[in-house]
Amino acid sequence: MPARLRPIILICLAALLAACASSPTSTLGELPRTPQATTQQLLEQADSSDPQKAALLRLSASDQSFQQGDLTKSREILALVPLEQLPPAQQIFASTLRAELALAANDPQQALQALQHVAFERLGELPVEQQVRSQFVRAKALEASDQPLAAARERIFIAPLLSGEEA
Repeated sequence: MPARLRPIILICLAALLAACASSPTSTLGELPRTPQATTQQLLEQADSSDPQKAALLRLSASDQSFQQGDLTKSREILALVPLEQLPPAQQIFASTLRAELALAANDPQQALQALQHVAFERLGELPVEQQVRSQFVRAKALEASDQPLAAARERIFIAPLLSGEEA
């Protein structure tokens, strides 16, 4: 009888192992994407979305406003995003954007403070583009706050992540 049960036991064991081996889900969250909509459309979508999706849409809208040079609107939108309720990837994105806005306002100390968020411990887990953006902002903030050696170290650190003209 044990010889007959062996194949059944092996199949059950294999099924159990396969179920346990499923890939883990990321706890970082997703980053805002480059939107195909206008800032106003993103904000309208955010108003009718659940809180998590609304925060992502507002981050996209704030970044889009920043990229378009509308710093006031970018700040206003970013102020609507509850930073501490976001997943780490979005906290890093929002903090980097806050630092960029602080640098644009010629406030390198506030930029460096924004880049001190605890979520930056997980920066290495994000896509290279976000790593480069965050670290480049840190280098610019260090340079603007009269810390050229620290700024140079930051640029040396990100150099292997760069390619082409950026390098």
